[in-house]
Amino acid sequence: MKPIEQYANAENEFNKLKSVAIYYLTRMYSKNSAWALTAWPIEKLAGESLEGKYAQTLESLRRNLYHYLSEIGAEWTEVDEETGGFNILLPGTYIEAAKALQTLWLSLHLVYMTSANEPQYTPDITDLYTLYSSYISLAKKLYWIKGITFRQANSWLETAAYIALLIGPVTPDLFETLMLEKPIATIISALTLYMKG
Repeated sequence: MKPIEQYANAENEFNKLKSVAIYYLTRMYSKNSAWALTAWPIEKLAGESLEGKYAQTLESLRRNLYHYLSEIGAEWTEVDEETGGFNILLPGTYIEAAKALQTLWLSLHLVYMTSANEPQYTPDITDLYTLYSSYISLAKKLYWIKGITFRQANSWLETAAYIALLIGPVTPDLFETLMLEKPIATIISALTLYMKG
């Protein structure tokens, strides 16, 4: 089989998985009108400052995040009495909220999930940068190795996240079949566990 044919077959299979994933997610969650996500990473991001090579990245993350939240119509909830923190309310059905989990939001939000699974560990601002950077790096890797557009690469990663929500709990090893490196697979596994409650 020629490389072009192999790629076409792989892409078709992936699109089928995506269609099935979205179908089931829509069925499972269509009755919900909004989704609350913890604002802890945003609070962390808003209160930090860095020097050197991270300074510009932090400022860019902060600016893009606030613009992103404004664009999708997200709202801040009242302070949670138990935790003292805020939640962010994402409008729309679950699938609309899931589509809103783009590179930046996914990387930031999952910092909280890491700390939730390991209470003794408090991520610092460089962790936010590292997660964001690793997600982008993987998308770029797909872009170069598979000869697809960056948008397609990001779409593949989003698809993996959708699938993770369907069949959890999911181990990082499973995502190797989706061409995800272990750091990213671990992140998506954390998302699976969190969303499954």
